[in-house]
Amino acid sequence: MFHISRWKNPTLSALAQQMTTTRRLPFVTTLHGTDITLVGLDRSYLPIAGDNAQALATVAHILDTIGYGVVDYGPLAESWRQQPDEPVYGAPYGPFDNELGHPAGEETIRTALAAARR
Repeated sequence: MFHISRWKNPTLSALAQQMTTTRRLPFVTTLHGTDITLVGLDRSYLPIAGDNAQALATVAHILDTIGYGVVDYGPLAESWRQQPDEPVYGAPYGPFDNELGHPAGEETIRTALAAARR
């Protein structure tokens, strides 16, 4: 489920309204139409790594705001795990020639990160 408050972020609210119109996604709105909640969406996860806890929290919050979950897999020294040719680099989301892709769950991302080899 993805919830957007029009009062908190009018830009995201407009995006959510466009999504419900163009993709015909199921949604719930409040009586006065001030909030939008998209329901039935598979949440996709993105890997993040870093040495600054505050920066990681900020990135996680931003990604959550636009509908993504995060997999924090440790310090910046581990960021090589998401480089090109590693299992988590794009593959969990579908083939590169498919622009729509598909959601990748938290466990899928953790498994791909663990499979990375130097």
